[in-house]
Amino acid sequence: MAWLDVSEISVTISPEAQRSSKNLILQKEEFKRFAEKDSGSEM
Repeated sequence: MAWLDVSEISVTISPEAQRSSKNLILQKEEFKRFAEKDSGSEM
């Protein structure tokens, strides 16, 4: 499944899975922003 591209995956997975993966992406973006803002210190 790793070889599938994101647009193909989103078609085959359930809406629940789409929502949770979208949440994961949002969390990753949020963490990236937080890490950049707070760069140098670790959690």
